[in-house]
This record gives sequence, C-alpha cells and structure tokens, in this order.
Amino acid sequence: MTVDAAAPPSTWVALRRSPAVLRLTSSVAVSEVGTQVTLLALPLLALLQLGAGAGVVGLLTAAQFLPWVVLALPIGATVDRWSPPRHRQALVASDLVRAVLLAALPVLYATGRLTAPVLLLVVLAIGATSVLAEITSGTVVPEVVERGLLAHVNGSIEAARSLAMVVGPALAGVLVAGFGASKAVLVDAASFVVSAVLLARLPVRNQAARPRSEARLTGLIREGVDVLRRDPVLGRLCLWSTTSNLMGNALTPVVLTLVVREAGMPPGLLGATLAVAAVGGVAGALASGPLALRVGHGGFVAGSALVLAVGILGVGAIGLVAPPHGLVLAAWLAVAYAVTLAANVAGNAQVATIRQHLVRQGQLARVIAAWRTLGYAGIPVGAALGGALGDAVGLRPVVVCSAVAFALTCLIPLTNPIRRLRLGTT
Repeated sequence: MTVDAAAPPSTWVALRRSPAVLRLTSSVAVSEVGTQVTLLALPLLALLQLGAGAGVVGLLTAAQFLPWVVLALPIGATVDRWSPPRHRQALVASDLVRAVLLAALPVLYATGRLTAPVLLLVVLAIGATSVLAEITSGTVVPEVVERGLLAHVNGSIEAARSLAMVVGPALAGVLVAGFGASKAVLVDAASFVVSAVLLARLPVRNQAARPRSEARLTGLIREGVDVLRRDPVLGRLCLWSTTSNLMGNALTPVVLTLVVREAGMPPGLLGATLAVAAVGGVAGALASGPLALRVGHGGFVAGSALVLAVGILGVGAIGLVAPPHGLVLAAWLAVAYAVTLAANVAGNAQVATIRQHLVRQGQLARVIAAWRTLGYAGIPVGAALGGALGDAVGLRPVVVCSAVAFALTCLIPLTNPIRRLRLGTT
C-alpha cells in the first residue's frame, strides 16, 4: 500500500481526535516515571546496599524479562478471547499488584530480610505481572484508536515513555542519594496506583467477548507464531528485536558497573546524565509519526536502525580508553545515549504501527506474545551473560564487543521487505 496524498495531521491534532488515548498516554507517562526510578534504584540497591556484583545486576535484568519466555504465549492466547472491558480490568489489576510488590521491598530491607535471592524473586513476580499488562496494553491501542492515527498515537506513547526517562533517572538519583535505593522504589509503587485510577476510567467499546475457539491452547499459540514465520516483514523485525536485545542487555549492566565502580560516578550525576540523554528519545518519538507517513514506515525504521548503530558504538567506545570522570564522562554518555534513544524509540513506535497494520483483528495479542517471547528471550540471556563475562574477563572488553555486535544487528532492517514497506493511512 502507499500513503495517501493528503498531508498527514500533526501529532497533537491527531491526539485531539482520539481523547481516549490522552488517558492511556497519561497512564503510561505516570507509571513510566516510577518505572525509570526503579530501573536505576534496583541495580544500585544490589550494588551499594546489598554488596552484590555485576553478576547480580545482570540477573536482576534477566529476572524482569524471563517471565516473558515462560508466560507470554498462553497469556496472549487468553487475552485475544477477552472483550475490551475485560482488557481494561486486566490493566488495572496488573498495576495494583505491581504496586503491592514494590511497596514490600523497603519493608523487607528495613527488617533485614531483603537479600539478593529475595530481591530476585520479587523482581520475577513483578515481571510476570508485567507480561499480562504489556500484552493487554498493546491490544487496547488499536481498539480505541482509528487506524489512520496509529502512527501518531504510537509515537505519543513512546514520547510519554521517553519523557518519563527525562524525569525518572534524575528523580531516582536524588531519591537514592537522599533516602537510599530501597525507599526510592516507593515512587514506582505510587505511580502504579495513579495509573490504575486513570485506566479504570478508560473509555472502551462495550463489545462482546470473542467466541471461544474449539482449538487447543497450543493451536491458538501456534497461530500467532505462524504469522511471524510467514510474514517476511514481521519475521525480520522480530529477529532484529531478539538479536539487538541480546547484545544490548549484555552491554547495559556492564556499562553501569564500569561507570559506578571504576569511574566513581555518583548516583545523582548518573541519573541526571540519563535524564538529559532521554530528551533524544522524546524528540525521536514525536517526530516518528509524521516522518514515517512521509517517507514510508519501512524506510523510516531502516533509517532509525542506522542511527541506532552509530549511537551504540559511541557508548561502546568508552571501553577503549580509561574511563573519564565527572562531567566529561557525563557528557560522553549523555550524547551517545541521546542518539541511541532517539533512534531506538522512534523505530520502536513505528515497528508497533507496522505490526498493528499487518496483523488481523483477533490475533494481535498472540502475535505480540510470540514477538515478545522471541524478542525478550535475548534480554535475560544477554544480561546474565554480560554480567558474568564482566566479572570473569573484565568490563572493558565486554563493553566494546557487545556494542559492535549490537551495531551489526542493525543491518537486518535494511533488507528490502522492510526498507520498501509503505502503509496506508486508512
């Protein structure tokens, strides 16, 4: 298909035409602020308060995403059978469960019962709940948004996540420095409560639940996997997701350990650095919808992959020299991560749009589940492998090799089925 000749509306005009998305986007923004606090606070809790090393930091990342490998496929098959009101109920319940789990962490630490294994178990439980929430959320978007606005809406949701990355890390640095990492996660617990309140009033169509299929659960799951196997665009994009997640998460815990342990970057400066870098993600997300409609969604994703490769090589270059300190190190990381996040967030927004266009109604939850199972499988493997190698052979070699391998994965979206794809606006 080709893009309609009429000029596409701006992102803000598009959002005003879809008021339900304002509530959904607000929910994402609020909860993501808390999540960004936790993403920084949990590794610092392990490193600074529990005395753990890079291996445990890698396992924390693995524990967040391992439930996707185990639970996503059956959950996706189940969510596809639910009606929109049931989807809303699942989102609210997931937020409240995660709030309770996070609130338990400072209590466990204060009573001396929080150890590295207990922390990993809590993170596993949060990750399991997040599987249901994220699959359901991906299904809700095309239920409340008209098809021609999906590119804009996905961009706005990713912008909300990126804006949270501006506020969250800086807030995390202040909270960890002032109150300790164990108490900082209470902000995330509160954000999930606010998100639940917003989602409880999300306007959804009151259509009936889809008829239960006579097929076995394994058969329903196979349908979602088959969509990825047969579609050359979706299959390649899923492969890119898997390989880039593997390499990116081998890199992340090792970079964090390098800048905290060897370079001595304080939590406040680290949080501020990541917040500045996240501005790139906001810009990339807001620009992604209009640009993708003008140049074609496939070409836009291919271009974002090239920029992503440049940014991640900039991050990896820190392993080639003795790490600088203070503001020099902060500036290096801010620029490299700003480029990385701008490309990554923009590309992710329009990959979601491509998926919503190419997958037929009633299959989207299963396709998302299969996609995330395969794509996220690389996250726990990469995180655990990167952390273990960092402890065994040194941090700098792992940083450089992981960054180069990540950049090589960005060649996948340059293939013709993706690069030449154009979606219609109707």
